[in-house]
Amino acid sequence: METYTPQPIEPGQPAPDFDLPLVDADERVTLAEFRGAKPFLLGLFRGLACPFCRRLMATTNKMAAALDEAGVAVLAVTATPLEAARLYARYRPAGLPLASDPWFGIHRSYGVPMCEITNDKESQWPRRINPADAEKVRINPYGELPEPLPPLEAGKIMNKADDFAEIETDEERAPSGTLALSGFFLMDIDGIVRWRFVEAVDSLSDYGIHPNEADILQAAHSLAA
Repeated sequence: METYTPQPIEPGQPAPDFDLPLVDADERVTLAEFRGAKPFLLGLFRGLACPFCRRLMATTNKMAAALDEAGVAVLAVTATPLEAARLYARYRPAGLPLASDPWFGIHRSYGVPMCEITNDKESQWPRRINPADAEKVRINPYGELPEPLPPLEAGKIMNKADDFAEIETDEERAPSGTLALSGFFLMDIDGIVRWRFVEAVDSLSDYGIHPNEADILQAAHSLAA
């Protein structure tokens, strides 16, 4: 049974268990594999169709070697269904351990917001967002756009620049109508959360903004010390 956590897991709390299929191997990965072995950084992303997440995953991959030197393992989780993720990985390998969770179960158990997209209610971020309000927001988190744009328009331009086309499969996935945020959780060897970051939890204007490499490595080194 899934556990629904209304707020992101805080430092000092035990990390919720998970059991997910790996994209790059016919195996599963669980929290138990890390507990008692080494600290690890868990990255929760929306999906490979999200240009913001693809960039964040590439950044995380670049940090993997430095994290390994600090004694910290890395696991990324995407909401892209397993077979579609494996097709993507043939052409754009993640470069780090990647698991699939198309129903956002791990997002929910770790308390990473799942924002309802609704035309019928007023916005109450991060619980829900009315598209009319989202259109008023301007973002350019990577500085690659000609000017700050609404999140949806920004994503379309970034996908076009990436020459990205979504792969259709007959796999089941979570229904549309929600916007999941991304999050990082750094666990110690006992499976206790010691540091975390959740994207845009205070404002949609922070969408796509993530902790820099120095912040993550500093947290990792302090944990491994």
